[in-house]
Amino acid sequence: MNKIIKLALGLSYPQDKLVALEEIIAATPNPTMATEILLGVYEKPQLDRKVKDKNGVVRILKEANYWTETVEYTFLKNKRISAYFQAGTTVEKLNDRNWESLKCSGSEEGAKYLTFTSAEKEESTGNCNFAEWLSCENVGPTRDLDYSI
Repeated sequence: MNKIIKLALGLSYPQDKLVALEEIIAATPNPTMATEILLGVYEKPQLDRKVKDKNGVVRILKEANYWTETVEYTFLKNKRISAYFQAGTTVEKLNDRNWESLKCSGSEEGAKYLTFTSAEKEESTGNCNFAEWLSCENVGPTRDLDYSI
């Protein structure tokens, strides 16, 4: 442990407790946060509930872990649909209206396994660190699962 932290803890706690406090601090996933809590100076980062990342994806905070400084969030993304399709079918020809009618068995002659991006959205989850979350643009308060801006 660095000398400044030892000195600060020594000003706040009895000397005979410092070794135990150092062990506790070292055992946490975030020693800086543990030290700041013990010294009474910790300030919990303010995380916006709904943000937009640099790619324009709206993220909704699901859970924040202050000890590991990570965020779990939900977001909407386009569905990816994969299947075997009839001979002559190309990805460019596939869309939400016709893909089911062009689908076939993989054993059919000339069948191709293709994947296309649907216009239909699905909810997904992701993770990032606090620094990345805080770099996103706040897009205001929200209700659960409300992705509109």
